Amino acid sequence: MRGPDLDQIAADTLPGDKALAGLLLQSLTVDFDNQGMFEGYAPLPALLALPDGETDPEGAIAAAKLQGMAQLAILVAAGVPKESVAAIGRFIQSMPQPRGPFRLSLAPQPAFPLTELAELEPGEISELARLTAMLKRLNLTASY
Repeated sequence: MRGPDLDQIAADTLPGDKALAGLLLQSLTVDFDNQGMFEGYAPLPALLALPDGETDPEGAIAAAKLQGMAQLAILVAAGVPKESVAAIGRFIQSMPQPRGPFRLSLAPQPAFPLTELAELEPGEISELARLTAMLKRLNLTASY
């Protein structure tokens, strides 16, 4: 991350909008190797997230996986490398018991202002073009 001088932000209070306005994502890498975390911690939140009246957690997980796989088209449209899109797809399909290391990396050029994320309005058709352009700038890669 780049941006505001973090020494100027008090540790005991939330930073204000002005402090966050200059925050830039320079790079991010997330390494995840499931060691039983999903099996131990994910079932209860998954059950709580079921729609009212739904009693089939396996069906809900299958539906969520289908929805996740459908969203991969956005990554393809954004020019994310095919092998990265395939890795994310394998990770989604392995839920709720992923095995092996999963790595997701972002390396935007130039650094990405986080305020742009706050400007997106979910669900708006016009936002798809903005989201695609944003994803192109993030230089997303993944392996699984």
